[in-house]
Amino acid sequence: MKKAKFTQIFLVGLLALSVVNSGNIVNAASNVISNTTSKAANNVNVPSKITKQLLTGDKFNSKTVKVFIEPNNPAGIQQDIQLAVKDWSQATNHVKFEIVHDRNVANVRFTTGQISYFRNALTFQDQTTPNGNHVLIDRAVVKIDPQNFDQTKVSNFGIRVASHELGHVLGLADVKNTNLKYSTIMWYHDPAVGITQNDINAINYLY
Repeated sequence: MKKAKFTQIFLVGLLALSVVNSGNIVNAASNVISNTTSKAANNVNVPSKITKQLLTGDKFNSKTVKVFIEPNNPAGIQQDIQLAVKDWSQATNHVKFEIVHDRNVANVRFTTGQISYFRNALTFQDQTTPNGNHVLIDRAVVKIDPQNFDQTKVSNFGIRVASHELGHVLGLADVKNTNLKYSTIMWYHDPAVGITQNDINAINYLY
């Protein structure tokens, strides 16, 4: 399996994208919340140092994330996305997540396709609203490269990748500080952990 960096992409172009940066199923690894967070971060009104590193300045322009999964996505990847949505739903009550079956009512769409530069997935801000020096994300598209995933069954790796990309949708940044590799789902290489308390604190602070 390729080692791949995550990049959140905000392009100015055809999709009116903004600035560039970048049931029995196995238990989702992201259901295990890490205890690595600092006590100060539990106060959502005062962001901890880790929380600050997770913030981009952008955020989703709704507290309800309606996810549409393209039906032609491989079955295993569809299950990964479904469990990632479930994990975020269980992780925070500050944002509501739901899977919808009509792409016209969705504000987040998951699709698959080949991605260059050996990356697992990319998140595109499909439509935004200016918000000072940053943006509110109205709609987003997450593209997953299926060649890096088990396409026939659910995998913890796939769940973590989908959870990472949903973090970008919500406004979280890639983390490149190696000291935080096991402290956040937003580690920019292949995710080492699932959703952690640090990620939850950042979302609760934002919303």
